[in-house]
Order: sequence, then structure tokens, then C-alpha cells
Amino acid sequence: MSNPKLKPKTPPTKTLFNWANPRPEAIKQLRKVLTETNELNERFRSYHSDQYYQLQKQRIAIKGAISQSLLSACLPSPHEFCGLWRVIPFLYSDHPLSAYGSLVKGGRFNIGHDLEPQRFPPFPCFYVASDHATALAEALGQDPARGLSALDAALLKPASVVSFRVRGRISKVLDLSSATSLAEFAKLTRDFTFSPALRAAARRLPVAPPSVCQTANELLKAVLHPHWRQVPGLCDIPANSQILGHLAYDAGIGGILYPSKQTGSGCVAIFPTTFGSGGSFLELEDEPPASSVGPNRVDEGNWEAASRSSSSLAKSVLRRTPN
Repeated sequence: MSNPKLKPKTPPTKTLFNWANPRPEAIKQLRKVLTETNELNERFRSYHSDQYYQLQKQRIAIKGAISQSLLSACLPSPHEFCGLWRVIPFLYSDHPLSAYGSLVKGGRFNIGHDLEPQRFPPFPCFYVASDHATALAEALGQDPARGLSALDAALLKPASVVSFRVRGRISKVLDLSSATSLAEFAKLTRDFTFSPALRAAARRLPVAPPSVCQTANELLKAVLHPHWRQVPGLCDIPANSQILGHLAYDAGIGGILYPSKQTGSGCVAIFPTTFGSGGSFLELEDEPPASSVGPNRVDEGNWEAASRSSSSLAKSVLRRTPN
């Protein structure tokens, strides 16, 4: 018999969250709903964990084909560049070519320690942009078009960050300036399925039904979504862009060329731990601070330095040798 004092739980009917398209106007309401009961919050995170692993199992089953689809979409020749901008917190200024910050907190195309490392192994990434305004906007996650500078919008002083120019060469680069690069990948994954139990769980949560991107354009839109950070923040799983970054990194691809969602200008995500072969490198064009312990160039001979903090590098043979 039912207890008249206990009201039956009414499943949420309003969709407040879609993993592939998180809407900022709904996030505030979603956070309020999730804080009402621990039970709902736990079911929300468990649902997205199950969704991730159901897709991950299917990706692993065709791992070779996925890697080949991404490798075949890379630029036909190594990507060489100069005069690109990199912006980092002042905290890391004594090691300008360190990607350690990306390990502390993951970026668009890499996973950091802000997710559970035992479940999602971290890997480092450099982020550089074609102009200073874009590098600053990307680093701070602020849109200059809002009428404020990226620093003002982030409530930071100019001395809080350090900017410098770099040049380099990346042997294998995936170009996401066009959805064409993801066409074969989308064909491989568009028929992925979800269990009936997962679909039933979705109907009891304020989430969109589980689905898979059907076209390369849909996939590119999800990967370049401006509010991608909401996914790891709310669900404790990697965002779509981080999943693609890991697949590219795992395939031996050294970087990803992509348009900034803040300014539209070109950016490059660079995976330094792939520098072991192929002649890839990243090098400072500007003179580093006198206190710098990091090398002026990261290549196949010292790529490990890119994953180190300045404090650990200072005690290492990889530290910079003054001229």
C-alpha cells in the first residue's frame, strides 16, 4: 500500500541540459534543481557517466578505424608557423613553454586533473592563437565583443598574465576549420546506440534524450561549442572536444587547428608529448624572463619539460641553460 504522506516523485519534464549543446540560460536553473536533493544530483552524474562509457565502449571497438579517419584528415604537410601568441598566468611565467597549467585544469582539447585521473588519464596541451586578442580571450574564456576587454571581463589586472610569441612546426595536424575533416569520423560513430535502461533514465531527468551526432557539421558544432566547460563541471566527464582531443592524441596527431569561438580567428592546440618523432617543435620568439628555468625550445630531445612545473624543472637536467 502507498503511504499518503509520501508524495510520488514526479519525473522532471523540462529539458535543461544537453551534453552536446549546453545552454547557459538553462544552466543556472539546472544547478538550482540539482542542489535541491543529493539523490537527483547523483542520478544526474551517474546517468552521464553511463552515457559516456556506453559510447566509449563502442569507440574502443573501432579504435583503429577512428584513428585512421583522423590521420587521413590531417593536413597534407607539416604545419609551420611563426608569430603566434600564447597567454599564460603569471604563476607560470618562469617556464613559458610549460603546459603544466593544462594538466591542472583541462583545456578544450585536453584532459586535466580537474577530472578523476584514474578514470580519465590527463595529457598536456599548449594553446596558441594567431593574434594577441584571441589568445587572451581564449585563455580567459571571455568574449571581447561584449564591450569589455578580456581582462576586464575576467576581473584581472594586466600583470596577472604573461603574453609572448612562438614559432614552431607540427608534423601532423588535424584541421577543424571545416567540417569535412570529421566526415569519415562521423560516418563511423553515427550509428552508435544506447541501452534501453539509459533511455529510461533520461526520461526521469531534466536532460535531452541520449543521441549521437549524425553529420560532420553537427559533430563540429558540438566540438567547438563555446560553453563546453559546463560538461566536465556538471557531469564529471570529458566534453566532446576533450574526447576528440584524446582520440587525436592517441592516434599520434601532434596538434589541432581550430577557429576561436570567442573571436573567430585561428588557434592551435599542440600536444607536446607527441614530439618524440617527426621533427615537431615549439620555440619562443620573444626573450624569456631572466628568472626563467624553462627551455626556450621544446622538441624531440626535451619534450618531457613541457609537462613539468617550474619548481620540478629547476631540479632537472631539462632546465634551461643560460647562454
